[in-house]
Amino acid sequence: MGKNIVCSVFSGESDRRNNPYLLPLGIVYCASALKRNPDNRVSSYLFDTEEYYRSPDIFLKKLSDCIEERQADIFCISGLSVDYKRIKSIVAFLKENYPQVYVVIGGGLVTADPDYVMAHIPADFGIMGEGDESLPLLVSCIGEPDKYGDIPGLVYKNEERQIIKNEYKDIEDLDELSLPDFTVFPEFEKTIEKSGVYPILLSRSCPFQCSFCFHTSGRKYRVRGTEAVIKEIEQAKELYDIKHLFFLDELFGVRIDSLKPLLRMIKEKGISFNAQTRADTVTEEKLRLFKEYGCTNLSVGIESASDIVLESMGKKLKFKQIEDALLLITKNHIPTSGNIIIGDIAETEETAKKSMDWYAANREKYNLTINMVQCYPGTAIFDHALSRNLMEKETFLEKADLPKDFVLNLTRMPEAVFRNIRKQVNILNFMNEVSRECLVSRNEQN
Repeated sequence: MGKNIVCSVFSGESDRRNNPYLLPLGIVYCASALKRNPDNRVSSYLFDTEEYYRSPDIFLKKLSDCIEERQADIFCISGLSVDYKRIKSIVAFLKENYPQVYVVIGGGLVTADPDYVMAHIPADFGIMGEGDESLPLLVSCIGEPDKYGDIPGLVYKNEERQIIKNEYKDIEDLDELSLPDFTVFPEFEKTIEKSGVYPILLSRSCPFQCSFCFHTSGRKYRVRGTEAVIKEIEQAKELYDIKHLFFLDELFGVRIDSLKPLLRMIKEKGISFNAQTRADTVTEEKLRLFKEYGCTNLSVGIESASDIVLESMGKKLKFKQIEDALLLITKNHIPTSGNIIIGDIAETEETAKKSMDWYAANREKYNLTINMVQCYPGTAIFDHALSRNLMEKETFLEKADLPKDFVLNLTRMPEAVFRNIRKQVNILNFMNEVSRECLVSRNEQN
């Protein structure tokens, strides 16, 4: 018998308007996998962060209307650690008012710390890792506890209320997965149609283990086949007449030979693209190819202007390599961008000043942003903070509402010095945002 399944994620209207390329693909892939079973009736519901804080009563009324109108049997919520408090309150509301509805939570939130999350959020189930295969399996046997042990990555409580975690493995053959079906998410379709931008993944995860990063899409780096990607792009062009591809991969263009047929195809269809990569993968040959086939921006992971900090972060790069890559990209007339993050474990007053000075001198040239390091569960720096008793996990997470709340003094600097550096970063960030707004205003007037 089919189920009424609602797939939800935080994605407000302003988020989609400001960042049309950052649609959350994980929940789209999961919904697409659920649709493979024709008996499943799959729909979506998007949470708006602004409305959650501005009008909580309206927020919960809309959620109630969704549950009742769609007669939901299963409500799936995907999120990151930054969504912890919001998802906790939403799940508590659902279980109190609609106890008959099974609630499943997934995404980086669960994968990063399944024990803590399932102990503190009253969901029926959690899914670690990629949910493309596990979620349909769970839906097919939900309500039959004797079958839960066979579902990879499932987190649940047994009859004794003990948390059980099934082992999970990364999905090896990405080409066997359903293509992302945006028809389940009308708001996402509207965003793609209006902007002409289509977000896409060539791969999942990343082979590097930077201390501040947590890979929500698995532990092993895997690449999709060229034919599968071409099929997805052709489908998107036909459905939405897309004009631009935003490659969300953390490591674009490593296997250049397999990329050439794809780049030729998108150029023939009049589609441009932008992507992000590592400095040590940038070569003159690749850049000439990217420029020829319509690359409008190639972002590079920078993080710091200090080799000491880069080593502490596990970047396995020297700053000169990063600078050389940025110069090479601009030499080939491709706009670039990157981010500086201040506050690593090895950060000192001197290294922070070096990075901020370099940022200020090169912000416009390389389209840079600057922020503080954010300390999220699942990262090496979060584990470091716990081991040094820099925080108490529950207190820290229960107070954190926004990304800025995940900033913590991981360094050996006195708190007053760290606060002053954080203030300087906030000022630089604010000035950057103001200049961007002024630029947009001038362009609109012209």
